Amino acid sequence: MRSSMKLPLRPSLSRSAISQILALIVLIGMLVYQQWQILYLKTGFESAANLETVNAITQRINGVDDRL
Repeated sequence: MRSSMKLPLRPSLSRSAISQILALIVLIGMLVYQQWQILYLKTGFESAANLETVNAITQRINGVDDRL
């Protein structure tokens, strides 16, 4: 015959705790999205800077060609 031992009850989360957990998840999601935006903008700026460098080099080469 089985003994009638009761399993310990798992404490339930209050509504306040659930709200805080959901808010934390939302904030983490917003931070991840913001970091993605920053990385995307940084890549765009680096590409634009590289393009400016290429354009400057091309202009110098064209200037040298014109003098020759």
